[in-house]
Amino acid sequence: QKQMADNNDEDFDDSEVRMNDDSQDEADDSDDEGSDDDNGSDDDDGNNGEDESDSDESGEELDQEALNQKILYLQAQIESNPANFEAHRTLISIYRASASLDLLRQARQTLSSLFPLSTELWMEWLSDEERLCQTKEQKEKFLELHRRSLCDFTSIQLWCSHCAYVEKFYGLSEDDSEEINQTKENEASIAIVRKEYESAISQCYYHVNESGIVWSQYRHFEKRIQSEDKTERILKLFTRQLSNPSNGLGEVLSEMYAFISTNKIDQTSIKMPPEGYEKSTTRWEEIKKFEWKIQKAKEIEEDYRRTDMLTKHWLSYIQNEKDSAISNDRVRCLYERSLEDLRLNNDHWTNYLKFLISCGASEYLENVAHRAIHNCYWCSSLWLKYLRILETNQTPMNRIFETYECSLNSGITPPEDQIPIYLAYADYIRRRWTTEQNVEEKDRLAGFIRNVLERGTVFANQSGADSHSVVQRYLANIEINLFSNLERGRELWKSVLELHPSNQFLWKECILIELGQHNYQKCRELFAQAQQCLAHSGSLQALLSDWLRFEGMYGSFEQYSFTAELIESQPKVPIHRPTNNREFGNGKGPKGPKGFTKQKLPFNKKDAKPEKSKKRQRENEEDKTEEQNSNGEGNQTRKKPKTENSKEEGEEKNISISNGNAAVTKPKLDIEAQFHEKRNKNEIGLSLSQQLQKEGQRQKATIFVQNVRKTATQEELTKFFDECGKVKEVRMIMAANGVF
Repeated sequence: QKQMADNNDEDFDDSEVRMNDDSQDEADDSDDEGSDDDNGSDDDDGNNGEDESDSDESGEELDQEALNQKILYLQAQIESNPANFEAHRTLISIYRASASLDLLRQARQTLSSLFPLSTELWMEWLSDEERLCQTKEQKEKFLELHRRSLCDFTSIQLWCSHCAYVEKFYGLSEDDSEEINQTKENEASIAIVRKEYESAISQCYYHVNESGIVWSQYRHFEKRIQSEDKTERILKLFTRQLSNPSNGLGEVLSEMYAFISTNKIDQTSIKMPPEGYEKSTTRWEEIKKFEWKIQKAKEIEEDYRRTDMLTKHWLSYIQNEKDSAISNDRVRCLYERSLEDLRLNNDHWTNYLKFLISCGASEYLENVAHRAIHNCYWCSSLWLKYLRILETNQTPMNRIFETYECSLNSGITPPEDQIPIYLAYADYIRRRWTTEQNVEEKDRLAGFIRNVLERGTVFANQSGADSHSVVQRYLANIEINLFSNLERGRELWKSVLELHPSNQFLWKECILIELGQHNYQKCRELFAQAQQCLAHSGSLQALLSDWLRFEGMYGSFEQYSFTAELIESQPKVPIHRPTNNREFGNGKGPKGPKGFTKQKLPFNKKDAKPEKSKKRQRENEEDKTEEQNSNGEGNQTRKKPKTENSKEEGEEKNISISNGNAAVTKPKLDIEAQFHEKRNKNEIGLSLSQQLQKEGQRQKATIFVQNVRKTATQEELTKFFDECGKVKEVRMIMAANGVF
């Protein structure tokens, strides 16, 4: 509801445009009194009365003009944004107040096609239409409207109203006759009414708070029918109701006892209380707390808190019913009840559909999915589920086409979610194309596929929703593989590679497509182009390896040798390895490049513990030594504690390099170690969690730059990037000889 409200440019107050019938009647009465007074007055008074009537007429004209302007404004709002629910509501209120019957029906039909209507809106619509039903044809149309009202949400009030009108439609209502004598003429009508009541019971069976209304109305109908099995039918209804956990079972049991006593039925032939009554009362005590919590949540005034609490309580209620494993129908009914409160929760609709699929209730899937997309029209996953269900049910192709077009125009957000709709649309047409035997129909479907994917490409380019050109690549592959239009497919692939020249996976995909066409020379051309585009990226070596493997499988010896020499002539691109404890800290990861030594990082938890334990061990040894010296029980010397400059066990400050004649000791060029030593000075005294957090912040504020000229210095890089903010440090990857 909040999302719908955000689409409105302003709020509309129904009270500003709705005409009050009572105030209009009072105005008419006042006009009549004024005319009576004018009869006994002089000519001047009569002239004054005529002036007042003229002013009233001019005021009405102004009100009508303002009302027309309001209608035009609302119509413009609806045309620009069909999902503006409040604009639809306000327009219906204006038409209803002005008694514009045709416009009112049209506005209600439009709103009903876009959104499921609440119980209040349906009851208002039905009451207006019922007063206008005079002919048999009008009554039949009204009966169809009644059946439509039952499809949006499960409502006890709508079901009771529907069953009552069915009685009236077939001449079996209480207004026609208090008692109904079952005859051959009305036997079919009675069966139809009973069928409608059974449908109402099946839909409202587990409405534990309100289902008693339907049961009571059904029993009242059966009591009016004079038939031989009247008593048996009524007792069976009592028994069925008492076997279902609901509110007020004690009162229903008392009513059953009274019915048995009034009709003087032999109680020895009836088990009282009926079987299942105790289980239903026990179950009611278990679920009563959930009903109470939901009722309290509905009383919360704040919208967001009310929605959160209702979602929480409904989910726990449904999960409790699933865990009890009594009946899948009960779980389904709880889902239906919850939808009236959670109709805009697309996750809740998704969970409902998953439950129906898991329990094999395929007869409800299409209806539930249809209602889901009307409530959550912005959710692409619900549209895709609905479209798959339609295809599973072998729905006619034209209707599926209409549904796809409707989904693309429904306002799915964000724009990236519309890309799967375009792809699924093309997939469906492709499946129809492969199974179609008629040549003309295949050509028509081929045009549909191209049209859908071209529209998707235009949408993706305008909205920037397709970052990897998935739709355009799909169109290119369709042209090549399905329609054998190799030239058109290559043009599309060329435009894709121009948009993403540094994406090695797209180059490889294009090469594989040409390989499938056995066009080996075109593959070599693509490898050469890809080599130029990826010359300064880390993925070049992988591409060249694939090229060499390709020449080994499909090329001649000369081509293979040329590619091998090309790979050998390529300069080795230094690969920067991120500094983390896995590569340089604990020795479990891969070794660093030559010239680096493994450095224990201060934020390595496993390495931090031994250092802490050594410190404690030294303190304990010092305490023991002091005690021994003070007691004179030993002449052991105290161990000199290690300083920061003293060498730790296993550490190396220099490395030996052999030149063939003698071992020459040189200081090690440990750039990585110097960097961490500089970092550790700033992290002394930090806890492990603080060090980890600081390391994470440092990584988030770090960028990696390629294609820097070899003569660049740290000062030049710092000055160059100083426009972006203060540069904390610059790390330049050096070779083993110290050259950048």
